[in-house]
Amino acid sequence: MRLVLDLAHGYKAYLRTTMNTSEANNTHGATLTRGELAKRSTTHFETIRFYESQGLIRPAFRDSSNYRRYRPEEAQRLKCISMAKSLGFTLKEIASILEIYDNSESACQELGEYVKMKILEIDERIADLESKKGLLKKLDACSAEMNPHCDCDLRKRVEDIERSWDCRKERD
Repeated sequence: MRLVLDLAHGYKAYLRTTMNTSEANNTHGATLTRGELAKRSTTHFETIRFYESQGLIRPAFRDSSNYRRYRPEEAQRLKCISMAKSLGFTLKEIASILEIYDNSESACQELGEYVKMKILEIDERIADLESKKGLLKKLDACSAEMNPHCDCDLRKRVEDIERSWDCRKERD
């Protein structure tokens, strides 16, 4: 294994580890190229590079042919990231969760706190959407009635919607 000084885009210097493939396989088991990792995890190969730059997956090392090599465990980590995103977690939240998972004895308990916060956030969004849906139904009902006495001033209804949205924001 050797360390090489690379000049990256934006003129940042960083050290990267290079290994020949047999060294990598002996040290860490079988390794994967970015394309192989992408197939195994069903994650786009550029997304893998982005996640690596954001610290969500462990940095790849380069083999003697200068190919990025990843440990097979990263495929499962990428699947976890994808699942967390589908549940509404941001990448920042996911990074915090992964940090806890990697470094904490009480990871399950701490993860539970993140889950509770996300549930509350989703409940708030649902309430907001239900309120907007109710206002839109009122507007729809008014326009469907074609009642000459119906207060169907679109501007007024839009102002009502905006006012209800602003009031909810002020509570936060």
